[in-house]
Amino acid sequence: MRPVVLSEGTQGLPGIRVRVAFAFVVAVCVFAAIPSAAVAAPGDLDPGFGSGGKVTTAIGAGHDVAYAVAVQADGKIVAAGECVIGSNGVFCLARYEGTLTGPATVPGAPALNTAAGGISSVALGWSAPVSDGGSAVTGYRVYRGTSAGAETLLVAPAGTGTSYTDATAVNGTTYFFKVSAVNAVGEGGLSNELSATPAGTPTVPSAPSGLTATALSRSRIGLAWTDNAANETGFRIERSFDGSSDWRQISTVAANVTTHMHARQRPLTTFFYRVCATNAAGGSTYSNVASATTLGW
Repeated sequence: MRPVVLSEGTQGLPGIRVRVAFAFVVAVCVFAAIPSAAVAAPGDLDPGFGSGGKVTTAIGAGHDVAYAVAVQADGKIVAAGECVIGSNGVFCLARYEGTLTGPATVPGAPALNTAAGGISSVALGWSAPVSDGGSAVTGYRVYRGTSAGAETLLVAPAGTGTSYTDATAVNGTTYFFKVSAVNAVGEGGLSNELSATPAGTPTVPSAPSGLTATALSRSRIGLAWTDNAANETGFRIERSFDGSSDWRQISTVAANVTTHMHARQRPLTTFFYRVCATNAAGGSTYSNVASATTLGW
């Protein structure tokens, strides 16, 4: 912690002279000001501050007197007192450049904002905790139960996204959810509770559109399309040699995926493609037909 002397003067300050530098008094006051950061008993010096709870700063020639200390809103420490410079006792004000911080703690609780029941699913959305505890949030944990206040851990989704869809829900069953945040220190408290009941009969998804086919090499063709559905579980990709008959499925991709690479094809050959969206209710109508010819030798 580096001090900066802000001002000096010749005005003496009454008080009891002690043989300590400003920072010793600062250490005592800081410990009292932030008990959440304490690692020692109340009244003891915090060993995590400076060396053994003390920071010594030599300003004058000796017999320095510290009268007051304060922690500013930006976390900087200011100490005021009297120093001996030459043969004069002068007023000194020092501001310490270090920022006052305590050890990291677990994060606060997220705010669970939405729990929307779908068809055999519940979509959750939450907000990150207001405080990360001084250590970045590394993930979340989703808790679920079939009665209020009886949630158990369901899943710890990968990453730090703030949404999750529970695709294991059963239609007609009411589920209760809570979420917690995790950082390097550990898991924070649980969020508020929300409930949802998945229900309904699946409906066929909307058809994809804007299918394009692009020859990338002698054996590869790249496909891309627009996803117009919100309830698909995947897409089925089909191929034909004339664009009107003998359509055959060549691949499937997951929901929300809108590209596919068709590889290991003959050079200088034209292929026709179409795509449909699928879910438990069946397949959508097909997209437009797109074609491409693989490159030659």
